[in-house]
Amino acid sequence: MRSARPKVLHEVAGQAMIAYALALARRLGAAQVAVVHARGQGDEIAAVAGTAQLVLQRSRLGTGHALNQVPQALRGHREVLVLYGDVPLLTIETLRRLLQARRRGDLDCVLLAAQLSDPHGYGRVVGQGAGARIVEEVEATGEERRVRLVNTGVCVFRAEVLWPALRRLRKSSRSGEYYLTDVFGTLPRRSVVTCPEEEAAGINDRWQLAQAEKVLRLRKVRELASAGVTIVDPDTTYIDATVTIEADARIEPFCFLRGETSIGAGSRIGPFAEINDCRIGRDCAVGRSHLVQSTVEDGVDIGPFNRLRAGSVVAKRSRIGSFAEIKNTVVGPDSDVHHFSYLGDAVLGRRVNIGAGTVTANYDGERKSQTIIGDRVFIGSDSTLVAPVRIGDEAYTAAGSVITRDVEAGSLAIERNDQREVPGWTRRRRRAPKKRER
Repeated sequence: MRSARPKVLHEVAGQAMIAYALALARRLGAAQVAVVHARGQGDEIAAVAGTAQLVLQRSRLGTGHALNQVPQALRGHREVLVLYGDVPLLTIETLRRLLQARRRGDLDCVLLAAQLSDPHGYGRVVGQGAGARIVEEVEATGEERRVRLVNTGVCVFRAEVLWPALRRLRKSSRSGEYYLTDVFGTLPRRSVVTCPEEEAAGINDRWQLAQAEKVLRLRKVRELASAGVTIVDPDTTYIDATVTIEADARIEPFCFLRGETSIGAGSRIGPFAEINDCRIGRDCAVGRSHLVQSTVEDGVDIGPFNRLRAGSVVAKRSRIGSFAEIKNTVVGPDSDVHHFSYLGDAVLGRRVNIGAGTVTANYDGERKSQTIIGDRVFIGSDSTLVAPVRIGDEAYTAAGSVITRDVEAGSLAIERNDQREVPGWTRRRRRAPKKRER
């Protein structure tokens, strides 16, 4: 990966690669999940591993050695499923077939294999059923190299035969490593289950990561479309695996929906919207705007070129025009925030009108302060509200005012210099001699 970050922590469709293996194990009902990791990776992997038991592999001596690091306290289960943190495209259906094949036949081991269009670099699976064996490419004959059925490494074991077999493993004379695939050939009751080529893909570089991203993204939009969501153009829609969208929502082209975002029924998003970790209610409209860690309640209309920053809440039936920035602010129900406005660290009541060009001046160079605006307040265009300040219910501020003191309920606050007019000024200016340019 040419990266300081552990490979399995690189993200694909919004999640670390290893998160997919962890999620599959948990969905299958694993009684215990263990993650074997290398030196220096424990803290980073712990952040995504959740309740999984971390197991340190002090020396990188192969997959067989890695599995053999699992402590005795975790070896009391009847069955062991081995997954890989860099194989994020496996499906739950494939793994269920793998487990069922072992259980139905009471087999020692069942290996997952795949037919690849280009098997170069992979160990080949030769033979069938109990006669199946894995031949590494460097040791394969010309005929064996033509076999396109390859070993994915994913396998399930009967535990009582696995652990003794691991103790009998010998180092590879070529690499000095212990290979888990060598265990497969020593177990008499073994078999193979196949999966589609797409699912078997492992990630070893950034290009493969991008290809996996595309696969997972298309799976996600297909899943949403099947559940009643309109995806206008799947090829230009980017939705993380963790996003949830209710039926009858509509996602326009060039939208980016990331993280723990949820979108309610009947909402229309985009085109060109970017929404990260937000809750969008039902029957909302969000134009080409950028929303982060915010809540948008039912019936809200957000126009184009707006930015909602972390901690913002836009309550029911409110409207955000265009070119507004809202940060850590609550916009009360049925309120209007018009264009070219900035609301930072503010709390708005019900039916508030924010005129164009309004600014809440929330930072004095040392600390942030709050602006409180009551119900049914009208803030005139180009008003500046210098926090901390409170505007009472049903108060008005005149356009162009700089409000530095609290405004009582029902009052009109005006802060302007008197307008001064100079008659004839334009005519005199035009007649005045022009200065010679040097």
